[in-house]
Amino acid sequence: MSYSLLTIDTSELLIITFLYILIAFIIILPPSELISAGFSIQNIFSYFLNENEEITFIKYHIKRISSKYLVHSFLPLGYICLLIYYCDWSSGILHACHSLFTETSIILRCIAYICLLIPILTTIIVIRWHLNDCFQHPIVRQLRLFIQTNNQEQTWHTVESSINTEFRRYDKFTCGSTTSNVRCYVLDSWILKCSMYHVNIAQQSNVRVELDEAHDIHLQETNEEVTLSTQYLNILIKSNDLRIKPFYIRLKASEYDDLRGKLQANIENVKNIVIRQSLSDLFLEDFRQQVTRNPKYRLPLNHQDLDTCIGCLQTNANVKLVKNCDAPDIGQCRTCFCRPMWCLECLGKWFASRQDQTRPDTWLQSTCPCPSCRSIFCILDISIVEF
Repeated sequence: MSYSLLTIDTSELLIITFLYILIAFIIILPPSELISAGFSIQNIFSYFLNENEEITFIKYHIKRISSKYLVHSFLPLGYICLLIYYCDWSSGILHACHSLFTETSIILRCIAYICLLIPILTTIIVIRWHLNDCFQHPIVRQLRLFIQTNNQEQTWHTVESSINTEFRRYDKFTCGSTTSNVRCYVLDSWILKCSMYHVNIAQQSNVRVELDEAHDIHLQETNEEVTLSTQYLNILIKSNDLRIKPFYIRLKASEYDDLRGKLQANIENVKNIVIRQSLSDLFLEDFRQQVTRNPKYRLPLNHQDLDTCIGCLQTNANVKLVKNCDAPDIGQCRTCFCRPMWCLECLGKWFASRQDQTRPDTWLQSTCPCPSCRSIFCILDISIVEF
């Protein structure tokens, strides 16, 4: 290969190429630290996006996908500019550019032409997407599949409005992370999966949901007997409409119950996959068993009404902190004077969250501050309320 036009040797060219590939990889998949600092395509091109995902979900992702296609397609062109920078400019920059495409080795010329062709074709495709009210955009093509054929007044904007309205609601199920470039949402009527270059859409009333695969990701060994790991599940969303491609939702096993509660269809487990309980769920079972063995707390006659649990706002508060482990002035635990404000489930989750996450074998013997008054209590001090 001839590099006579370049002012650097082969080894330096390889190093520069490797560094540019590394920078391009960081631009395509930025780490969480850079995202939190505002270094992401969405933030840099926020003026172009000019949309809020929570308000106009569809328009936001139409522009997001287009901008990512454009920015990522121009990365190879940046490599050509880098090569031109290291060319011999003695005869002028235009001659250096021309020589790069005509006088270098056949491999380098092919790479140069491909790097130049990619952004040109991508720009043409993106412009075509946005013509005629984004008629050919991949997201809009999907939305058109949900238009009712017997309703001539419906357009893809009707489906867009339905998705945008439901996405604004606070009770949607969400899984995935921004750093992985994949987020999944389950709305009242829609299932959405947002990836780097695509948005999968399915209608809840017209899908089959299958549990396809489960695997454990080892996190940490706390000691010889306890190992912390997270089980991940792959859920297959398959529409009854063959025009809509099936897709997968990947989530933690601890999120499975929340997903199941939001879906209209039952999740089929034809492979009989065992869903392992999370560490918190295992603890909550032992937590409930221990609390039911503790002395009960009887409400005074003038306080027979229980407030709603301030943790979940769904069930009534049903536990009271009463020092049962020892005498009032002995030990680390203290008397709590708060009225019943929490349900057993929420108090158990609070108790688990305040423990050393690397030593789950010590949780039942540990103490925790009251979430309201910060009085220290142990699991023996939790009493179920009786009337």
